[in-house]
Amino acid sequence: MNTNTGNQKAASEGINTNSAPELQEGVMQVAMGLLIATAAAIGIWGLVSLFSGITMTGGILDMITGWMSAVTGR
Repeated sequence: MNTNTGNQKAASEGINTNSAPELQEGVMQVAMGLLIATAAAIGIWGLVSLFSGITMTGGILDMITGWMSAVTGR
């Protein structure tokens, strides 16, 4: 008489066999999170650079004038 068959069946039903797709989904979520965090850091750095450029040149018009002279060479 084997009395453990019911317990073994119940235990085996609780095992998740889809661990590989779940692992792949988790890895992709981490990768997407890192990508979004990197993009946000680059965007914030760009805004800080823009605003510091505006304040260093004396205003937006001076910055645009300086940019135009750098592009055109005049």
